[in-house]
Amino acid sequence: MKLPVQSEPFTERGGNPSVRELLSLVDFNPLKGIIELNGARIIMQRANVGHVMRRELRATLGEEETRVFLMRQGYLTGRSDALFVRENWPNLNIGDAFTAGTRLHTFTGTVRVETVHNDFDFKTKRFSGEFIWHDSVEAEQIARDGLRSSAPCCWTLVGYASGYATAFFGKPILYQEKSCIAQGKPHCRVVGKPLEEWKPDDPAVVRFRDRVLAREPSKAAAGDTRSTPSSPSDPIAEPVREALTLRLSAGLPCLLSGPPDSGRRQVLEAAVQTGASTSLVWWDGADLTPEAVQGDAAAGPGPLLIDGPERCRPEVQTLLARGHVPFHGVTTLSADRLRTDWRISSEFLNLMAVGVVAMPAFTQRDASNRIDVVTGLATAVASRISRPIAPDAIATLATAPRVTGLSQITGILRLHALTGCDVETAISTLARPNPDPGTDPRLAAWIDDALAHGTLDLGALERRIRDAALAQESGNLAAAARRLGLTRAQLAYRLKVDTERD
Repeated sequence: MKLPVQSEPFTERGGNPSVRELLSLVDFNPLKGIIELNGARIIMQRANVGHVMRRELRATLGEEETRVFLMRQGYLTGRSDALFVRENWPNLNIGDAFTAGTRLHTFTGTVRVETVHNDFDFKTKRFSGEFIWHDSVEAEQIARDGLRSSAPCCWTLVGYASGYATAFFGKPILYQEKSCIAQGKPHCRVVGKPLEEWKPDDPAVVRFRDRVLAREPSKAAAGDTRSTPSSPSDPIAEPVREALTLRLSAGLPCLLSGPPDSGRRQVLEAAVQTGASTSLVWWDGADLTPEAVQGDAAAGPGPLLIDGPERCRPEVQTLLARGHVPFHGVTTLSADRLRTDWRISSEFLNLMAVGVVAMPAFTQRDASNRIDVVTGLATAVASRISRPIAPDAIATLATAPRVTGLSQITGILRLHALTGCDVETAISTLARPNPDPGTDPRLAAWIDDALAHGTLDLGALERRIRDAALAQESGNLAAAARRLGLTRAQLAYRLKVDTERD
């Protein structure tokens, strides 16, 4: 059933497809219970759904992780809508296709966009835009609840605009919201331009580059500044170079196991690209489809790189286990944890197991290697922002106990170089407090649920936690004890008691 559309002046203006045309393409099928826009399924729901989700995410993840999640959700939706427009209106002028994003937002009731200026040239990849957002669905509910935000809060909409524009220009475009109705302003105002034209140390730029863009399954482009690939002599790769080279020379899938901020991805990229100009593609294991595994166009000329192969679907594991598609990956799971992870089929595990190489966290590297790693990162930071970094700052940073990851080191070096503050102050500014498991709402909810059903076995839970710590540390008793806040002797005693009970 096509919905009748009344002619209104606003629905006709602004380029093609107009809002009126979009409305005329809506088809409601009550027999199937579906609504389609030009053949693509859409849904209708009350506007407070997003507000409820935001509230629950903030309670579970905290402010910053919720912002990143919603920005990335918006970013991926924007990219998807850009592809939808290009595929469904293939003969559309590219300028109309680009500005159709604003009309899609009006069509869905998300926001009404008023253009202040929109200057773009697709041949030279030039873009600069400023827009007024009226009645943002994301901020309106906050204002309606009588709440007042200290900062703009249209995170999903900003992500959407960035993703939509990025898809058209073929390079990262970042929108930033400068004012918001949730702050008590009369409307929301946003500014968009290429990522490289914003200040590199702007927190919004760092968040967009390192958190929103970082998981994109896109081909690695020349000059990409999101990460610094390791060269064969890079000290970041030193602890795993020999083991990685051995497995690559044998033609095995390599799986770097270690913490997320240990340099796993750039080391693996550099190892796979050595001696070749291969374009590589990173996929999240959960997003990898059989079509992507089988299709050369999706996978690209090089091997598949998979972040979290243990999350691959069973049908994807079956295809990869045949050994016909070259792939490598990174994971946070140790070899022991992979072996006991029942999401992984036996055939897939047997193919991957020999290729597992443990990538150490920064704190687990030896002292000389930590110095070399920090020196390399400091050289890159100093070169990029044209500010020197003193050797004593490098030495302090290499031995600081609260420094745990490479992106954290880079952030500390940037802050130190730009502001002139001492390294200890920079560390205190950026170091995150140790998480308190007792305040984690996910754990608290699980405990409440278990107690409500009378199924919580405290002794079994403690044994499971100790086993998990040992598996994370590959059986290293002292390291596992540190994870649990115990001494080695205390953990050994508890394990002995467990054995005697069994």
